[in-house]
Amino acid sequence: MKCFTSCFLLFLSLLLHAEDTDLARRAYAKAQLATMRGDESEAMAQYELARTAHPTSIALTRICATHRLKANDIRGASTLYRELATSLPDSLDAQLAYADFLREVSDGDDFALSLAVKTLESAKKKFPTADVVWEKLFRIHQQRGHQESSQNLLAEYVKMPSADPAIAERMAKIISKTTQDREAEKIAQLYLQRFDAAPDDPALARAASDHFRNYDNPEKAIAILARHGVANPSSLDLRIRLGILYLEKKNHDLGEKELLAVLAIDPEKHVAHQALAKLYEKLEKMSQARHHRSELLRIRGGDEEEYITMAREWIDAKDFSKALPLLEKSRLEYPKSVELAWLHAIASHADPQHRVKAVALFREAEKIKPDQPCENPNYLRAAAQAYWQAGENADAEKNLRRAISLYPRDDKTNAPAALRELASWWQEQGKNQFEAQALRDRASALEK
Repeated sequence: MKCFTSCFLLFLSLLLHAEDTDLARRAYAKAQLATMRGDESEAMAQYELARTAHPTSIALTRICATHRLKANDIRGASTLYRELATSLPDSLDAQLAYADFLREVSDGDDFALSLAVKTLESAKKKFPTADVVWEKLFRIHQQRGHQESSQNLLAEYVKMPSADPAIAERMAKIISKTTQDREAEKIAQLYLQRFDAAPDDPALARAASDHFRNYDNPEKAIAILARHGVANPSSLDLRIRLGILYLEKKNHDLGEKELLAVLAIDPEKHVAHQALAKLYEKLEKMSQARHHRSELLRIRGGDEEEYITMAREWIDAKDFSKALPLLEKSRLEYPKSVELAWLHAIASHADPQHRVKAVALFREAEKIKPDQPCENPNYLRAAAQAYWQAGENADAEKNLRRAISLYPRDDKTNAPAALRELASWWQEQGKNQFEAQALRDRASALEK
């Protein structure tokens, strides 16, 4: 009889706590449809029905509690979260949901915050390796102005074998500079222990390296990243970081080697190009510096003036194969730039493989702003040469004449060359022989 009574009571208990998830799903679907129709009243009625059928659903509890908060029913919302946390004592998410709610609605209410602390302290005992519990508890102590509680929590946390040194460091930094310095050695040991266990972890390697660098131990910071690079060669961003740290320590050879090794794997890593460009400029290796500045611009993009400067450098270096891809990209970004259009045409004309496109590109450059004709005599002379080679003699002569008129009177190089070029064209066509000789005489006079 006693056994029968016990079984009957257990059966009644199961009935009282049974959850009808099928009913909850149907009610939730109806709530969604009501929301789509704009019937908020019906939607909330269905959400409440769903939560009643499935009271341990965190999502449904949150929906219904939010509705109560909108109606200023803080007590009702609190009851829902408290019942949820009580019914799911082994659910970390349920405990966190209740603690977050209490902190959210506290608004200076120390009683609500004390309940949140109590909830999180209980969760800390059940889930000691859950960093999120420690962080939330720490933030509440800070919110309440309980510095001693914060310091005690930090001291307890750093003793945990699973403690995350980055979290410990953030806590110490928030408390005070004195606390940060006092706990620095413990945190450093945490970093080393965690890193020794997982040297291939990029996030851990970066955090550990930064910690030692911030505490004036760049050698240790470099050693950590170097070991990480061996353990995880595909961690390219941290290998770039390693290269930059080498350069900061004036170890140019190792820094250059590491950065070039990264670019051999992935040429699109713009930070590596940027670091190498600065290094080569410092070492006055201008050719290499130009290459990496150009790659940086190609990958990252830039303003119109950056493209113009880079293109002129390649053209001046007579490396038109490097100038052209950059100019083509720049034309897509700045299609109305007259300067870039002219430079594109000039580089195309100078490159044998692209020379056939030059005339069309010069005409395109002229049409961008037809009311503002080009005033650069060197550009006009390049256009004239392209037209001449294409057999368009009239346009060639027109552009060369204008170029000659724009050269300064004291130009003893370009102007004489342009005069002799025009004279040779006339001679080749068998016309203006006396004028051609006059041009040659004028060129000779300019050179004196």
